[in-house]
Parts: sequence; C-alpha cells; structure tokens
Amino acid sequence: MPGKKIFSLLGYGIPLMMIIMIPPVLQLYLVYMIIGMFGISGIFHNILPVIFEKLQKKYAYDATKSILYSNLIEAVKSNGFLTRMISISMMILSVLLCSNAQQSLTITFIAISFVIMISMMLLCIYNNMTTLAAKRTIQYSNLVLLGYDEKMIKSIIKKEQYWYFALLFLLPFVYVIISIVKFMMYQDISIIFTISVLAVFIVLIILCEKLCELPHAAVLKNRRFSS
Repeated sequence: MPGKKIFSLLGYGIPLMMIIMIPPVLQLYLVYMIIGMFGISGIFHNILPVIFEKLQKKYAYDATKSILYSNLIEAVKSNGFLTRMISISMMILSVLLCSNAQQSLTITFIAISFVIMISMMLLCIYNNMTTLAAKRTIQYSNLVLLGYDEKMIKSIIKKEQYWYFALLFLLPFVYVIISIVKFMMYQDISIIFTISVLAVFIVLIILCEKLCELPHAAVLKNRRFSS
C-alpha cells in the first residue's frame, strides 16, 4: 500500500537527516537509530518486494533473472526479525564504540559484546538461509531437468546472495558511516580506530555472504548426486 511505502521511507530518511544535522548526542542518536531500524524493516517488507516483482515481470523472458528476482522476493519477505536485529546491532554498536572511544575499559566490554552479537547474528543468518535453501530443492531439480548445469545454478545462488546481503547491510551501513563521521567531527577519535570499526563491518558482510552460500551449495550437491 502507498501509505506503508511512504511511512517506510520517512522512517528511514527523517532519522538519518536528524543525525546529519545535529551534533553527536548518544541518547538522541540511539533513538533515531531505533526509528531508522523500523524504516529499514519497512523497506524490506513494503518496497523491495515490489521492486523485485516489477523486475521479475520485466525480465520474464530471461529464466535466470526471473528465478533470481523470485528468490529475492522470498528472501526479503521472510526475514523481518533478522533484518531488524542486524540493523539495530550495527547502528547502535557503532555509536557506542565511537562515544566511548576514549574509555579503554568500557570499549573493551563493548567490543566483547560486539563479537558475541556478531556470532549470534551469523548463526541466525545461517539457520535462516538453511531453511530457504531446503525450500529450493525442487527448484534446483527442475533447473537440472531444464538443462542447467551446476555452474549455472551456482551463478544464480551467488547473485542472489550478493543482492540480498548488499541490501541487508547497505541500508544500516549508511547510518553507521554518517554517525562515525559525525563523532570524528566533534570528538577526538583516531582515524585508525574509525577505519578499524568500518573494516569490521565490511568483513562481517563478506563473511555472512560466504557463509550463507554453504547451505545452498549443500542442497545443490545433494540434488546433483541424487539425480
């Protein structure tokens, strides 16, 4: 519905604009990021499925692209809790790290919490992708019957993962980058520390994407041997 789309965009854009305009205040930034989390969730539920449905119709003649967009529709619709968890953890932890950059003991506890959160996040993502991969068994079987080889099917899997994780992390990553830059402008935060924080998020994205290819590859391998 148009109202939900507008609400999702406003829920994402207005808190982001407030973070850009005001100096870094921990309490306010946390509130804006929580609101932004619901905006991101709304984008995944109300906007991205519509975009992928239009792309699927546009490329209906191309079986590979049609399958890709169909799988992406299912992925973005079935990950509401996961999307919110990833978004809020990335945004809030980045703000906490920056706001306590000069307190070694506090930042140590925050970093440990960050590692634990990442581990839980990876486990949830992996379990979710395992469930989605199991649903693709019939799809992979049909593709094999249609003449698709393993390389072609793996290409579809990789593209699906690239799209999904790029969107999943890009939306909250905008908040992360802007908030970190604002803290650097108003507080004495080292460039090395900032680069380290950003590097952790980038490594997280790559690690999640590679990890979640495994369930799909396992289903494809079992399907190949069973056929």
